[in-house]
Order: sequence, then C-alpha cells, then structure tokens
Amino acid sequence: MSIKTPTSSAEQLRDEMRQLRSHMDADVDSFVENTRGLLDWHSYFQSAPWLYLGAAALAGYLLVPSKVQWVTVDVEKLAELAKHRQVVVTDRAAPAKASVGPSLGKIAFNLIWQAALALGKQQLNQFLSPRTPPQGQAPGTPGTQSPGAQSPGTSRRRPAGGEGK
Repeated sequence: MSIKTPTSSAEQLRDEMRQLRSHMDADVDSFVENTRGLLDWHSYFQSAPWLYLGAAALAGYLLVPSKVQWVTVDVEKLAELAKHRQVVVTDRAAPAKASVGPSLGKIAFNLIWQAALALGKQQLNQFLSPRTPPQGQAPGTPGTQSPGAQSPGTSRRRPAGGEGK
C-alpha cells in the first residue's frame, strides 16, 4: 500500500487542472463555431429557399390590405330600402378640416418611421453578417490585432508599488 502525501495529491490536482485548462480553449472554440453556424441565417436559407419564399409570400398576403371595393347604389333602391326598413337617410357631408397640423404630423411620423426601419435593417444585417477579417488578411497576420494585443512601440506598465505577482 502506498500512502499519498499531501504534496503528491496537490501535484496530481494541479496536473488535472492544467489538463482541463488546456482542453478548455479547444472546447470553447468549437462551441463558438457551432453557435455561429446555428445563428447563420444564410445556411438555413440555402438549405430551404422555397420555405423562406413561401413564408415571405404568406406574410405579404397577410400584411397587404385588400383592395377597396366601391359599391354604387341606385337612388330608387336606396329610397325603397329606407322606406321598408324605416331608415332615415339624410344628405349631410362631413365637415372638412382645414388644419395642416395632422398632415404635417403624419409626414414627420412617416419620415421618422422610415429612418428607424433603415437603421434597424442596417443593425440586423450587421448582426447577421459573418465576422470575417478584411480580404487578403488572415486572422493573426501582422495587419490584424487580437483583443488585448499591443501596438508596436507600446509597453505595459507595471503597477505602482513594486513588482507584479
């Protein structure tokens, strides 16, 4: 029987933690790639374009109002229906509103709405577009800089009060 000393079990624990840390980077990278693949709408569209076309057509059909149908009524038939149902028909037009305020309000609202839609579309395209480096540069090349990397000619300062740990 071998008796484990506290230092040997601590060393074993450190080794296990070292191994876990070394595998964690690869696991996180694969998780990020899988998540990007799941969130990429282009791949879904390429796999089923007819489904998206049908959904767009259905949405257009439901959102676009139907054409207004104008009905012309013969005056004699209207008078006959009014007598039969005992309905009183008066020829009274609605008073015209001469205010410019509501018209200007509608124009301003439409302009703001169009600007908001354009901004939303731009943000959505930016969110859905794949994050790739500029053409001609691969990630990690001298032209690109990873987060936390230093620019040439800069140095990290040590904290005041002595050596860092």
